[in-house]
Amino acid sequence: MTEMKEDPKLQVLLNEYNAVTQEINMRIRLNQTIIGFGAAILGAALTLGVKEKITEILLPAPLVFFMAFFVGLFNTNGMLSLGGYKRYLEERINRTLGENILMRAEISRKLIEGHFITIVLYSSYVLVFGLTLLISLQEWLKYGIIVFMGSLVIGAFLSTTLIMSMIKLTKTSSKALEWARQEGNQTIAGSSGDDAGRSA
Repeated sequence: MTEMKEDPKLQVLLNEYNAVTQEINMRIRLNQTIIGFGAAILGAALTLGVKEKITEILLPAPLVFFMAFFVGLFNTNGMLSLGGYKRYLEERINRTLGENILMRAEISRKLIEGHFITIVLYSSYVLVFGLTLLISLQEWLKYGIIVFMGSLVIGAFLSTTLIMSMIKLTKTSSKALEWARQEGNQTIAGSSGDDAGRSA
């Protein structure tokens, strides 16, 4: 433990590791709040619309769901990027210590990426959005075929955006890890070159 405190590089890595961990936890809590808030608003709107027969309230429902879900996806993208960076920090710390002590980020990646539960979770989001969109389109049809076709095009665009965003998430962590390795190697190579120049 004393040796760890005396190694300034290791201490910097540990401080950065702790900071990244805290930010990931903060983003997880934020995601839960965003999804919960969006679900509460959507549920209240649908309940009010059905109970009071105010069908107009169903018209913007897909847009509300999209906004909440897309903000959640944007936050998840940042969280996964930090997860990739955290894996890089674990590699550097373990390399410095000479043994694999930190493995949390790597284990989390293996448990989450491509896992059945993760796939079902995101599929359920798409299903809910699809059902909400279908209900909304039925209401837009009452305003004429032109309005309906316009809302259909917008719905297709929103659906494609969500699906493409979720596909992108599957590679975010690995890309962040790759970029961190590249930047780290460039920094190490540059530092070695400067040290050699000064020695000469």
